[in-house]
Amino acid sequence: MFNNRFGVRLDLGYSSFKDETSFPFKSNYYRASIEGIVNVGDVLRFKDWTNRFNLLMHGGIGSA
Repeated sequence: MFNNRFGVRLDLGYSSFKDETSFPFKSNYYRASIEGIVNVGDVLRFKDWTNRFNLLMHGGIGSA
């Protein structure tokens, strides 16, 4: 988070699986994404009426 309201998230992942019983194969899975994060509860001042709930939203692009 850059401050209490805005931030950025980077996500990287890797997975693999294989089956050698009926038809042998192996698969590798790579993914990457970058997202912007907004603390909507702070922007809309949820603390004026509750200290129990908050709302974070994120959105971005990714590739697999």
